Amino acid sequence: MKLLRDAFLITLIMFVVMFGLSNIPLQFETFNPIQNVFKDFDITDIVFSQLKKDPKLDDKIVVVNIGKLDRGEIGQLLEKIATQKPKVVGIDAFFRKLRDDKSDTLLQKGIEACKNVVFVSQLQGFNDKTKQYDTLNITNPFFSGKMINSYANLTTTGDENMSEFLTCRSFIPQTKCKGKNEVAFAVKLAEIYDKNKAKKFLARKNVSEYINYRGNIKTGKNAENVYTSVDFSQVLNDEVENDVFTNRIVLLGFMGNSLQENSFDDKFYTPLNKNYVGKSTPDMYGIVVHANIISMILNQDYIDEMNEYMNIFLAIVLIFSSVLLFSFFYNRIGFWFDSVTLVMQFVFAILLFTINIYAFYTFNLRVNINLALAGAVLSGLMVEFYYGLFVKLYEKTKKQPTKEIVNNL
Repeated sequence: MKLLRDAFLITLIMFVVMFGLSNIPLQFETFNPIQNVFKDFDITDIVFSQLKKDPKLDDKIVVVNIGKLDRGEIGQLLEKIATQKPKVVGIDAFFRKLRDDKSDTLLQKGIEACKNVVFVSQLQGFNDKTKQYDTLNITNPFFSGKMINSYANLTTTGDENMSEFLTCRSFIPQTKCKGKNEVAFAVKLAEIYDKNKAKKFLARKNVSEYINYRGNIKTGKNAENVYTSVDFSQVLNDEVENDVFTNRIVLLGFMGNSLQENSFDDKFYTPLNKNYVGKSTPDMYGIVVHANIISMILNQDYIDEMNEYMNIFLAIVLIFSSVLLFSFFYNRIGFWFDSVTLVMQFVFAILLFTINIYAFYTFNLRVNINLALAGAVLSGLMVEFYYGLFVKLYEKTKKQPTKEIVNNL
């Protein structure tokens, strides 16, 4: 009973200490290089980059690289695609202002040749009070009488410059702008292709959804791709199969001057990056990120997150168990306590990482182990601190009155 009481008190003290430390705005310039390497690392990145294998080709989606085509050339490209009667076409490019009559008219003609065309829009000006966006930037209405706009904003971490990490792991499925409900670009495309599956996805009502990445566009001979990808030149020169776009989702976006040339424009770091710690170069174009989101929705292969209260409950159980174990060792093995503590902390850390990776790999379930991990690391130190300071101070104050009585006698 005494051991259980001590373990409870130590666990309580640990949570107070961790809460206090988490609210202290400390910045150590000395550790900046290390922070820059690990600040955007997520344990689940290991699953994506090292453990998961690329699934088979998703034949519902075709990605077309538009390179640096002008508006007239994009219009010609769309006319070629329209002859094969795709289910829906998504254009990841803005045409906000009119330029010259010839190129604008050619683009308009190409857009109207397609049955369903979804343009990207951009949300701006989030209002913290109303929890809505104030502005939705859209393509000029000249290009389509039946305008379908859906925002292409992606959730990223890092500063938006080439010297910092800019990683895309999640997106916002739907949000409000000026009181009107707006859905994401990929969600709208999936909705037109399969309304029921898109409806089921939105019914999850998650403010943010983690992207279950399937794969990237690869180049070179014998490259096995998750998505069929073609260059604009192949389409314009009639070098594609006659049914490659038929009844499919066709995504038009920038992927370099050609598929064979690498570019950093409109490119993100993703969990698929092989260098999951200290990432070297961005690995995925924005249009391919949207393709992965569409695949996740249509395949109903979502990523779930463990309930926050369940995460806290598991952390409390694991921390209390580790404190109880360390308290037992402290009272039994004495001299060997420090050595055993180091070994046990390492074992606890490996166990937590394994649980996290296994849950994500097997069940697509994200488990937040940060609190439990911090507790496992601190538990040995707190046990030693408790028995070495608090208990001794308590025993000293308890014995003091007895000494005074003896002296008086």
